[in-house]
Amino acid sequence: MIRLYLLYFFTFFAEMVGGVIPIFWLHHRVATIFLLPAAIAGSIFFYLLHRHQAPRQKIYTVYAAFYLAAVMLYFLFGEQISHPRIFTGRDA
Repeated sequence: MIRLYLLYFFTFFAEMVGGVIPIFWLHHRVATIFLLPAAIAGSIFFYLLHRHQAPRQKIYTVYAAFYLAAVMLYFLFGEQISHPRIFTGRDA
């Protein structure tokens, strides 16, 4: 049972790293060299996705929901410091 939860966790973590770093790169917050770990994390994600026993569509849907929830929480709380206009409508 713990092995299954670890598989879920590492698959989710690999998807987050593989998806968030390119977003940071697009916004010029990290250097281009960070795309290499993002590509590796994306490859690990797809490998781990194939390790799940359940149908891949259901598993991917669960990870997409976690991914979207984490991104929304980041934009609500993490972006508030660097982009206060999200909440106030004006620049800092």
